[in-house]
Amino acid sequence: MAMKLSTKKRPERADKMLKEHQLKFSERVFDNITIQTLKELMYKGVFSSLDFPIQHGKEAAVYRGTKSVEGRPVEYVAVKIFKFEGPSFQRRTQYLEGDKRFSVPGNKRGLVRIFAKKEYANLKLCQEAGMRTPKPIKHKDNVVVMEFLGEDGVPGELLKDGEMEKPKETLHLILEDMRRMHNAKLVHVDLSEFNIIWLGGMPWIIDVGQAVLTHHPDAEAFLHNDVFNILKYFGKHGVAVEGEKALKYIRGEAKDYL
Repeated sequence: MAMKLSTKKRPERADKMLKEHQLKFSERVFDNITIQTLKELMYKGVFSSLDFPIQHGKEAAVYRGTKSVEGRPVEYVAVKIFKFEGPSFQRRTQYLEGDKRFSVPGNKRGLVRIFAKKEYANLKLCQEAGMRTPKPIKHKDNVVVMEFLGEDGVPGELLKDGEMEKPKETLHLILEDMRRMHNAKLVHVDLSEFNIIWLGGMPWIIDVGQAVLTHHPDAEAFLHNDVFNILKYFGKHGVAVEGEKALKYIRGEAKDYL
């Protein structure tokens, strides 16, 4: 059975997103195994339909899903599909090093499944740490269903596209969450304005599938890179913070970074 995107309840911005749908098929997001997984999740009531793509990359695509329950308000979820037919995840095995939660399989499909599982597990840790990240809802095979970050069905914008009235306060919120993440023994690895959602005047960190444990041999280097990327972006918005002070704050070695 071919998956079909619903055009119901889509916001105006979805028109452009829907035009990209054929590209998603050409990239083989919806192979037979993925379609079966989506059907099973729909059968279990995790969501009722896939509406339109929110975000897509080489390794995964995110769709808005609608959860319709008779007599109740419509709910939305984000459905992240890790691509079996995308680029090889083999080069990403470095992010599994020393992580006893997962074993490294010897085939491509196995690796895709592991990274979907890892995203779900990391989201749970982030939630337990009190971070602003999407709440994980369900994981199956190469699909992760999570909280939809948006208003009235309209996805939130990336930080790079949103308007910050108070960049200094926004940076503080991000550094707080980086500190919480470090307390949860995780380092994001790829944090930047491209994977932070701007919603309700607050920054929400996303894409935690590659996040590594703090005892990973390269965790400190990854943390330095995350801090550099964030401070460089906010430096362009007139907020200057010393990198070493920010690092000490995130590690819990200082009460502030000022």
